[in-house]
Amino acid sequence: MQNEIGQLRDHLQKLLDRSPGVKTPQLGRIKILSQAYRSRNDDLFLTLVQALFNQHRLRIHYHARSDDLTSERLVSPQNLVLYKDNWYLDAYCHQRQEPRTFALDRIRSATASGEAAQLLDPDALQQHFGSSYGIFAGTPEHTAVLNFSVKAGRWVADETWHSQQESEWLTDGRYQLRIPFNRHEELLMDVLKYGAEVEVVEPGFLRELVRQEAEKLQAVYR
Repeated sequence: MQNEIGQLRDHLQKLLDRSPGVKTPQLGRIKILSQAYRSRNDDLFLTLVQALFNQHRLRIHYHARSDDLTSERLVSPQNLVLYKDNWYLDAYCHQRQEPRTFALDRIRSATASGEAAQLLDPDALQQHFGSSYGIFAGTPEHTAVLNFSVKAGRWVADETWHSQQESEWLTDGRYQLRIPFNRHEELLMDVLKYGAEVEVVEPGFLRELVRQEAEKLQAVYR
């Protein structure tokens, strides 16, 4: 995170150098608050960057949160992505024979194999990694229809949740947001943050998942 802060300060300094209106910039007065930031191994990060730029395959040991298992993968790096204060590696997984996204903080080790990476077509890459909501990749198969309360809508209306989102103000004052998505996990978490200020209209399975989580929450606080 320190590197990202340093880059921002360098950028601000260049902007200030072009502006004669600020004589003594006090960059210490600019705060950067990071939420849910996960630690990063700089040596590992450098290995990934080198493999990405040199277009070499990587052999990684990956500890997945989903099943708590560690696996060895041979991958071809495609992109490094900074998303919500954390880094991810978009890569073609030769074991699964499909593109996958790996959280950098879950990569236990990485070694360049020396083999040339298998690079995907940029359009196909964008379609796979950029068309669905959040960090989860894949062609969107669903559209979430979310109705936010009048109060929450004043905030959400100024936010971009997805590049292909559609929205409108409803006649009762609520704000409706429609978002394409593939996997539901991240979207479910983001919806739950708004509690009773949002209603999932569609799809039915996402609405049901929210209802189940609401029942679990109610049981905890009985």
